[in-house]
Amino acid sequence: MKKMFSLMLICLITVTIFAVTIYEIQYTTDPSGDSPFEDQIVTVTGIVTATGYYASYNDRFFISEPEGGAWNGIYIFHSDEGIQIGDEVEVTGTVTEYYNFTEINYATVSVISSGNPVPSPVEITTNDLATEEMYESVLVKINNITVAQSYDGYGQWYVDDGSGQCQIDNQIYTYSNPQIGDYFSSIVGVVDYSFDEFGLNPRTEEDFIHLSFDDMVFGSDATFDIMTWNLENFPKNGETTIDFVVDIILSLDVDFIALQEIENVVSFYDLKNALNGWDGHRANSASFNLNLAYLYKTEEITINSTYELFTDNSYYYPRFPLVADINWNDSNFLIIDNHLKAENDQESENRRRIACNGLKQYIDQNCSDMNVILLGDLNDSLTDPEESNVFQCFLDDEENYEFADMIIASGNSSDWSMPSSAHFDHILITNELFNIFNDLDSQVNTIKVDMYMEGGWDEYDENISNHRPVALKLDVYDNVDVNKNIIISQNPNFLRNYPNPFNPTTTIFFSIPNESDVEITVFNIKGQKVKSLVKDSFESGNHSVVWNSKDDTGKSVSSGVYFFKLNLNGVTNQIRKCILISI
Repeated sequence: MKKMFSLMLICLITVTIFAVTIYEIQYTTDPSGDSPFEDQIVTVTGIVTATGYYASYNDRFFISEPEGGAWNGIYIFHSDEGIQIGDEVEVTGTVTEYYNFTEINYATVSVISSGNPVPSPVEITTNDLATEEMYESVLVKINNITVAQSYDGYGQWYVDDGSGQCQIDNQIYTYSNPQIGDYFSSIVGVVDYSFDEFGLNPRTEEDFIHLSFDDMVFGSDATFDIMTWNLENFPKNGETTIDFVVDIILSLDVDFIALQEIENVVSFYDLKNALNGWDGHRANSASFNLNLAYLYKTEEITINSTYELFTDNSYYYPRFPLVADINWNDSNFLIIDNHLKAENDQESENRRRIACNGLKQYIDQNCSDMNVILLGDLNDSLTDPEESNVFQCFLDDEENYEFADMIIASGNSSDWSMPSSAHFDHILITNELFNIFNDLDSQVNTIKVDMYMEGGWDEYDENISNHRPVALKLDVYDNVDVNKNIIISQNPNFLRNYPNPFNPTTTIFFSIPNESDVEITVFNIKGQKVKSLVKDSFESGNHSVVWNSKDDTGKSVSSGVYFFKLNLNGVTNQIRKCILISI
């Protein structure tokens, strides 16, 4: 009898089943990523997030804890079909490491309920997906991504959000013909691990999310919104170009647009007439018929006068600067549209330098106390060395002039007006506008129109232009001296981030006048500390730091409004608002 009892006890021990959570199975600090429950029989419950894994076998699926998130997903290798996304299931089986991919194998499954909400995908970067064990088998979303490599012959392709490439796999759904440069606002899927690489497995076509022009909003009723746009031999592709440009302008909802390379006058008036509530003007004096022009909202803008500068000097100004003296509501602005000499040779560079000197002299002598915005395709870089910088006359006079788009020019090349090639489309403001520009609600952005087109940059370049527009939003109302109707001048220490809004990373640029102890901290809208970005001593000059939208614990924060606070030598110097968007 004792021997029989001992045998029964041994049998019971060998078939012990652990009731555990998915998190307990997946969480590990072991560099191998292997589960602490490897080779153990477990029972676990979860919500089905994906089915049909591996050549569309409906018996192989993924489950997640209801809240989703890191370490909260696992793959189930099962033998019966009929499981559906949204099912709550109880699974019993053996935890196995199949070439370091954690799964529950030889599982029995019971459906507890159906039609449950699927956990929201956790938003991560492409680099996180490619490198972090914590997202294995988790439902995730990657945002603002461009195809970096097309199909490799094994059904895999690669995308990048700027943080590093990750693999898109086809073990559940095969996407049709991704091309290098194609853009997606986001892709959703579950993460697997195969052949020593993490990969994202979208489930259906709906997991590939494209933006449309309707999502591309910049202007607002409360701000003065101005944009510069080289439309490259407009219309580059005939009526198709006109149709695209109409849709883009109506979506952006800006007030005033300075245009360059308007070649066909008839097409320009077709464009203007297709824009309900808009009017415009095209010059007719440029060589090669590539003229300057502007468009404006008639309800927002009053044109006081328009004229050209330097009309006796076509050598330095092959397109005579086009001036518009305008009123937006009760505020007056002088807009100077430009298209400087192109080409990269020394003679052309010298012509641009002399043209800039002439423009500055004109503004200094004729536009005292006016709100001047000089913009256009200026055909050169803001960040060249001093000895070769054609804009040095403006850069040296920092008390009176500032390039609003310097934050773009000195940032990531993917944000340039000619992405990864050059940033030549600039917006210069005079000191009467400094206070407005540094307001929390003012901003400058490259408008990445190509990211709202399914064909990405290639489609944009083929049908519209090889330049993206650059736009400036000015929060005038909070900064106007109503008695003088002149915007108050101020030149604070520089603190700004770009892009803004952003997802998932943004660069904070700051400038300090003297060597200082610098601290930059991120707070949420409740005033709670989110992330300590900088705490160090810095020399005087310009500096930058990147925030990847993660808190001090390394967890990605939710979309919403955040604030950067700059402390110099223990004293709060500036606070700036930024917006993390979920796409």
